[in-house]
Amino acid sequence: MNVTDEDQQRLLDRPIEEDTLILFTRYHRINQIPFLIEQWNWEGIHGSTAVFLNKNVAGMTDTDLQRFSTKQAGIDLGDRTTIVRNENSLASEITRLIQTLASNAHRIQGWRLR
Repeated sequence: MNVTDEDQQRLLDRPIEEDTLILFTRYHRINQIPFLIEQWNWEGIHGSTAVFLNKNVAGMTDTDLQRFSTKQAGIDLGDRTTIVRNENSLASEITRLIQTLASNAHRIQGWRLR
């Protein structure tokens, strides 16, 4: 998937079970609210998930998010879609930063991981 901005990367940075196959992912940003819609398969079970960043939807219930998706984005989540709020905690941000630094260490002269 081609990542277009930091919010999309934050939405993608979350644990996914090893035996879950993501079949389809689409990134949306409506009214400054970024979210992903995914379709997946886990042990023969097909499902879909809508992933939001908690910082953008903290005051919204699942019903509010379903209503937002339908009315604002034109996407009917239906009753079978799982809604996930990605906390994107400080720990995951630090991990992402360390991974980025480590993968670019060869570009930074004299940089070492201690």
